[in-house]
Amino acid sequence: MSYNKAIEINPKHANAYFNKGLCLSKMEKHKEAVEAFDKVIEINPMDDQVQGYKAICLQHMKDIKKHKESIMSVDKAIDFNLKDAKACFNEGLCLQNMKKHKFAIMSYDKAIEIDPKYTDAYYNKGICLFAMNQHVESFDKALKLDP
Repeated sequence: MSYNKAIEINPKHANAYFNKGLCLSKMEKHKEAVEAFDKVIEINPMDDQVQGYKAICLQHMKDIKKHKESIMSVDKAIDFNLKDAKACFNEGLCLQNMKKHKFAIMSYDKAIEIDPKYTDAYYNKGICLFAMNQHVESFDKALKLDP
């Protein structure tokens, strides 16, 4: 990977680490991608964009501890830029993956408030609402079967 050569020449080359992380993520090497993104954060702690990509990779790792870490990462991105609709969307995605639909909806609502044309936020909010309605319907069914 040519990014390794760039990093070898300049170990503080944040863009090389960032692009390496993107490539590793595309190759589904999420642990290695997180390590590359962590290097970017070490070099440039205020980079809100990399926090979002790190959060997405952590979500793909299918480990509940990593899911919690992904929320912390995305929260940092939001702290750095309160008007970042994508960061709010990513927070919603992380919460949705953790089956925390009510909180995910709140994050999607923040993304929509920032960018009213953010179609993915509306779509994912709809999925969460559907999931919550299914949950209510299952209780209704249970009560009908066993009042």
